[in-house]
Amino acid sequence: MTTLLALAAALPLYRAIWDGRMPRSLAEAPYLTPWIWRRLVNRQPGRSLRRAPALWALHPVPGDDPIWTPFAPEDIEAEARRARQVLGEAGLEPRDVVLAIVPEGPWAGNAITFLLAAADSLVPDRPPLGVTVFPLSVLTVTFKSDLTLFPFAQAPSVVVGSAGEIRAVADLARRAGTALPRCRVLLLLGTSGEADSLGELADAVVPLLYLPGALAPFGGRPGVPGVWLPSALVTAEVIADEEWGRALQHPAYLPQAAPLAAAVGVTGELVVSLVNQALPVVRFRTQQRVRVVDVTADGARVTALAPTSAVSAGARPHGRTAVLPD
Repeated sequence: MTTLLALAAALPLYRAIWDGRMPRSLAEAPYLTPWIWRRLVNRQPGRSLRRAPALWALHPVPGDDPIWTPFAPEDIEAEARRARQVLGEAGLEPRDVVLAIVPEGPWAGNAITFLLAAADSLVPDRPPLGVTVFPLSVLTVTFKSDLTLFPFAQAPSVVVGSAGEIRAVADLARRAGTALPRCRVLLLLGTSGEADSLGELADAVVPLLYLPGALAPFGGRPGVPGVWLPSALVTAEVIADEEWGRALQHPAYLPQAAPLAAAVGVTGELVVSLVNQALPVVRFRTQQRVRVVDVTADGARVTALAPTSAVSAGARPHGRTAVLPD
């Protein structure tokens, strides 16, 4: 963690919100909110970065606008390795046919298709993943009904997408006079309630969770609740719902985050810190509401929940507004 703080301290983005002083510990670092990220990174992206990016990807923020996150070449290679591990643990097998439902913009969710297709070349020291990937954009086929037959004729064994995207594809299939085939594994970006509602489409529903600074999603395992956050890759905290309530009653109060090890069973907003070579992420308030399911020395398991009205309202900085010098 000292290394992460040292990397961040050299950047104008963090100097601006840290008042030029490096925190002695993670708990002393101010939160980084989506609002601050957009204000600083979008204003002067070149000055915000530690390493020249090879890719910019949009990351979703529940109840708020997405943020642009940069990735250096070494970030992409590291994320390809992690994607292979996550997808293997999620149940992908050689000769699987994967239907990846992607949005129309350069969103981080698009990267899963690229990582699936390029993993064999990006990770040459491991056996090939050996899956066939068919990307499908809901927007592309909405007005081209003949294309709706394409993915269903391939009988996908694995489907990847958000709950809304999967429902849209199921509707397209019905309009084409067929049905979305039941698959073996459904990799779902969504809340636990959405996973329950889509259970009839797959033998197993495995949740995914995207975090700013990570190109590949974090994932779960079939039959095991929640998403696994390995402590070697991400330091996670949670702002309990009770802290949100106190902050709403007293606007000057800054909600306090607790390490997940001290928050088993707690529901609240997920706060994450992780190393990204292009731009480190330190105490980012994801506005993603989670429940902490389990914690071990190797990491923690969390379940994504629907956000409360407080989280959906967005996190705004208290006191001084951080800006980069002109």
